[in-house]
Amino acid sequence: MLTGDIPEISKSAYVSNNVDWVTVAGGLTTGGSLEDSLHRRIGGRPRRHLMIPQTIEETIEEINEQAILIEQMNTQKRIVQIFIADPDINVPLDASLLYQSEKPFVTDLNDQELFFELPIKTILDTHNSKRTLLLDKAATSKSGKDVKLEPIKVRELRMTVVDIAKF
Repeated sequence: MLTGDIPEISKSAYVSNNVDWVTVAGGLTTGGSLEDSLHRRIGGRPRRHLMIPQTIEETIEEINEQAILIEQMNTQKRIVQIFIADPDINVPLDASLLYQSEKPFVTDLNDQELFFELPIKTILDTHNSKRTLLLDKAATSKSGKDVKLEPIKVRELRMTVVDIAKF
């Protein structure tokens, strides 16, 4: 998907669980033990080999199953909170946060769909009216006269979606 006209969207999440990471690390490799995983990493010979699909049909079936899982993961119900910021170092800290959802809310939209649900034009116009009054410190010191910041474009923004809970 082209992302030329949307901001950089990043993820953040509150995490709280009890996971045995040694077991997870051993299971994430090829289904072998942690010892097998370590042997592979240091160049030793593992006791088990990867299972490689034998036919194109098996490969296509595996890809389709993964696509279904990814689609299900992207359409999960979740509680989120959204933040949009101007990352420019010339913008003062108190003016760099353009948008913050008032409170966490429940949604089944993915991050890009959430972006398109926001009144981004209004948010951007309001911010740019303040931004164009600020000085570009590097350009001002270089030229010797006051140089104002250019209006920011949507693609230069940073959007963070904080996942509070998924269900």
